[in-house]
Amino acid sequence: MKLGWGRRLLVLRSPIRVYPLPTLLTRGITNHTRDNFFVFFADYDNVEYAVVREDADFYQKNFDMGTMLTRFSKEEKNDVGVAVGNYHLIGFPKFTFPAIKEIINIARCDEHFKVGYKYQQRCWVLRVAEKIDEKTGEVVRPYTKLKEVLPAPTNRAVSRAHIIFFEGIDHIKLLQYFMLPDKSLGVEVIDYETKEG
Repeated sequence: MKLGWGRRLLVLRSPIRVYPLPTLLTRGITNHTRDNFFVFFADYDNVEYAVVREDADFYQKNFDMGTMLTRFSKEEKNDVGVAVGNYHLIGFPKFTFPAIKEIINIARCDEHFKVGYKYQQRCWVLRVAEKIDEKTGEVVRPYTKLKEVLPAPTNRAVSRAHIIFFEGIDHIKLLQYFMLPDKSLGVEVIDYETKEG
């Protein structure tokens, strides 16, 4: 008897749940720095862009986050002309693991993303590449793209490597916004499997 479920993950905790296994391949950047700190990442799906902007403003005022980036993978206007989509919010100051965990938990981003450190590399990962169907090789979702640079001052030390990475992929100048960049040059980029969404 064929059930037609395809590949599934059975989680044997109460309550027992069955999840589809990831079938898409992609690449992402981690928020882990070479000196064992973490920068701020947040992932928002199907929200108004205003929510992301409000969160950015909150972090800039309350956590001295400095200049932040917003990026998107999907964006459409809803029935009343408001931008709704899937967004990333990125900050560059360095925090300890317990601190960044608490800071990310305050965001109005996806709940699943907030616990992302439990998977992959014990850090948070933002997709920067296409999502590709592992069976057909077809592009299912395009690269993420720069939405906006949100300038603000900061007195915190920042990850030069993360700044340079986004300068390179988004063809922008960011380093000029920061007074205390560290000397780091490399970021961690990982290949991983994901689901459609």
